[in-house]
Amino acid sequence: IDGTYNVLSNLTSYGNTGIGFEILGDFTTASALTSYANTSYGIYFNTASRSIMRESAVFSNSATSQIRADISDYNRYVNNTINKGGTDGVYVGSASQGSIFRNNIITNMTDDGIEDDNAYTGADDTIYTYNYFFGNGRNIEDSTGANVSLDLGSISSADPDYYPNDSGTADADSTTTALEDDLQGWT
Repeated sequence: IDGTYNVLSNLTSYGNTGIGFEILGDFTTASALTSYANTSYGIYFNTASRSIMRESAVFSNSATSQIRADISDYNRYVNNTINKGGTDGVYVGSASQGSIFRNNIITNMTDDGIEDDNAYTGADDTIYTYNYFFGNGRNIEDSTGANVSLDLGSISSADPDYYPNDSGTADADSTTTALEDDLQGWT
């Protein structure tokens, strides 16, 4: 997706040979994206500054990171779920300053939940608040390879008990792929 002021909403990228979504251009809003089983990054912010990614699910893509940001300044990543695949949940490149990560769930990465190599301005100005980390090799790594302590409101605790992949059936003894309640007896 190239250009400025783009809006991406309710899109799915599955099983592509390459990147799920590549965003080139500033001021993009990416909402409710699902990106999985692609052979590269799930979502790649490539020279895409002042963009927002929110309420998206990114998992089981094959590249080293599920989400990657290169030369992408002042982006916000809010209310996303990032799980499994590659080694890092999020990779922030050295020329990407001022990112904000808030209220994300980042789980089951073999290396880092977030690898923050931001050293562009000579100061670490990435903000991580109210994120949930579980089962990662480490939660946050800075540009020197050191662990970063969890910031305000972030936790690393018990298994969140969610299932990132649906079984595809309504119950274990059925091959039905949809639920139907003719009486609408649910509350």
